[in-house]
Amino acid sequence: MKTVIVLIFSFLFFCSELFAENWVQVPSGFNVVFYGVSFSKSNPNIGFAVGEAGTILGTYDGGSTWWTSNSNVAYWFQSVSTIDNNNAFAVGFDPYNGYAKIFRTTTGGTYWDALWGNVYTTLNSVSFSDPLHGTAVGRFGTTIRTTDGGVNWNPQTASSYALQGVCFINNNTGWIVGSLGTIRKTTNGGMNWLNQQSPDTNKLFCVSFYNDLYGSAVGADGIIINTTDGGFTWRRCSANVVVALNGVSQTSRYNITVVGNMGTILRSNDGGNSFHIQPINNPNLTLYSVCFMTALKGVAVGGSGYILKTTNAGGDSNSVIGIHNIGTQFPDHFILYQNYPNPFNPSTSIKFSIDKNSFVTLRVFNILGQEIKTIVNNYLNSGTYEYNFNGRNLSSGIYFYNLRTNEGSQTKRMFLAK
Repeated sequence: MKTVIVLIFSFLFFCSELFAENWVQVPSGFNVVFYGVSFSKSNPNIGFAVGEAGTILGTYDGGSTWWTSNSNVAYWFQSVSTIDNNNAFAVGFDPYNGYAKIFRTTTGGTYWDALWGNVYTTLNSVSFSDPLHGTAVGRFGTTIRTTDGGVNWNPQTASSYALQGVCFINNNTGWIVGSLGTIRKTTNGGMNWLNQQSPDTNKLFCVSFYNDLYGSAVGADGIIINTTDGGFTWRRCSANVVVALNGVSQTSRYNITVVGNMGTILRSNDGGNSFHIQPINNPNLTLYSVCFMTALKGVAVGGSGYILKTTNAGGDSNSVIGIHNIGTQFPDHFILYQNYPNPFNPSTSIKFSIDKNSFVTLRVFNILGQEIKTIVNNYLNSGTYEYNFNGRNLSSGIYFYNLRTNEGSQTKRMFLAK
């Protein structure tokens, strides 16, 4: 009997260590609830987490360590949008008088300015596409827009229902979600908001888009919905959970991470066709927000001052990350196909086939031969794979992509035309 007990405890300890390696708790120094986390797309080492008691934490190393950027008990922050090394915006409310609050930093978090707070509402989410253009949403259908870095905010008519989430992929195109399955889309910076039909009437808490086509939203009672056509159609995804799902981060056409109540972390590597649970050491923890900087590296935040970090996609690093197996019919040798479309702006599909299991690298280079991005650096099974390459942060011009396997190497040229 003693031997059995020892084996059980050894197994539990092994599982605990395994899970801890996948999602590691990072000390925050606070015991407050963190409601929002965001990292800069231009520099994924820069990020902020916000929460109760006006707490704002900053990180310069991708979430490995955090420092106190702001702590003002008069305000509670619900969401943050990190733009670049210097600029970020946090929104929330004053719990004592109920007025909305917007704070801005232009100094990388060393100082925060109070910008706007004369309306009785709660701001639940904020999204900036650059330092000048941003939208915040909240209770009573509140939707406000700035085009001058937060100096002035203009109200917009988007919905009469409470709004919980907003995501803009550029200055013009964005989505908002909220109560009763509300989904609205704009393609002109919010001058007009078009209704999109949700397959569920549950409250939606968060929305995340990878580009103008691929996005996901999550909400009450385990709802996850997904679109591949910019929201023209949405489908209900099956995740086999019934708890509230509070945050979602979609980093490619295929990679989606969701967090929620009862320590729920869900991951899909096939565009939402299937989700599986990623265990953590605290199943009673409520997680409110998640942000992935790459397909592998992400941070989730929640109650009791919890900040969790992963550098292996929550344990999915052995899966194909950012790339998707799309076929089982293989040629008799490896093939790197021409990207499509070509020319492209800003995204294009890169496809290749390998007939044998092999260690594979797929890299993108500029015309000077400088490496721009490593798409694959992993051992893959034989198959046909596809990757959606996005060049939104690149200049127009000629680029090369190179496939290298155990059998050899192939290179093709593509043209980004903005």
